[in-house]
Amino acid sequence: MNFNSSEHRIDSIRKKFREKFNIIDDSGKQVDIEKSLNEFSNNKPISLAHYPESCYSSIHSAKGLEATSVLAIAYSKNELDKWLNFQEANINLDDDYRLGYVAFSRARDMLCISCLEEISDEITNKLESLNIVFYPNN
Repeated sequence: MNFNSSEHRIDSIRKKFREKFNIIDDSGKQVDIEKSLNEFSNNKPISLAHYPESCYSSIHSAKGLEATSVLAIAYSKNELDKWLNFQEANINLDDDYRLGYVAFSRARDMLCISCLEEISDEITNKLESLNIVFYPNN
C-alpha cells in the first residue's frame, strides 16, 4: 500500500479515532462508529466508558477546557456551515457560531467533525480551503 494514498490516510484516521474515542454501549461492549453516530442522530443517549485518562463532556460544559481529541457532530449542514464560518460572522454571534468555536478550539491533537446531513459543494469547498482533510461518506 502506498503510505501517501488517500486510502492509507483514511485507515490511519479511523485507527486514531477508535483509539481516542472509547464509545461503549449499554452492555459495556465497544461499538462501531457508524452505530454510535446513528444513536446520536436519533437523539438516543449512549453510555460512555470512563477511563482514568478519558473525559467526556458536551460542548456546553467544555468552555475553558482542553482535550486530546474532540468529536464535534453537526446535526445539520446549516449548523456545520455556521461553525466553519465563525471568523466571518459579525460581532453579535448566535449560539451555533459560539458552539462551533468552542468545540473546534478544545482539541490538542485531533479534531473529528461529522455532519448528519449530506453537505453541499459550498461546504466541501470551505473544508478544502481550510486545509481540512475531508472524507465524504460515499
